[in-house]
Amino acid sequence: MAKAAPKPTLLDSLTPEVVYRVFPEQALLEGRESVERGRVSRPDLRGARAEAVVVGGDRRSHRARLALTGDELISWCSCGASWCQHAAAMGLLLVFEPEEAVGIRLHAGARPAERRLAARYFGADGKLRVPLAG
Repeated sequence: MAKAAPKPTLLDSLTPEVVYRVFPEQALLEGRESVERGRVSRPDLRGARAEAVVVGGDRRSHRARLALTGDELISWCSCGASWCQHAAAMGLLLVFEPEEAVGIRLHAGARPAERRLAARYFGADGKLRVPLAG
């Protein structure tokens, strides 16, 4: 008996085009600021969904979630809005190269702690890599 094809993960389906299509322009602008200021933390990827804690311009922490259900992307956030700046920030972080996402390039004089942090979250190809859990 042939095995069924694996279900696509969120990262398989999430592209810059999708992020820019589903989020309102203002949410994208504010979300990009959160990414550039390093306010997206603790990303948790589990197959068809991702969650992160995002600190918005109001300096409050919110838990944002993006999930793939079938071929539809859904968004949820503890701020009460679904397609908000917090979820947009997480989406932007997941689809862009590290330099594009956070505006930081490791330079020859980077401190060891900076190199360890970069190695923890970004692969040799520069793409964000977070181990998928169960």
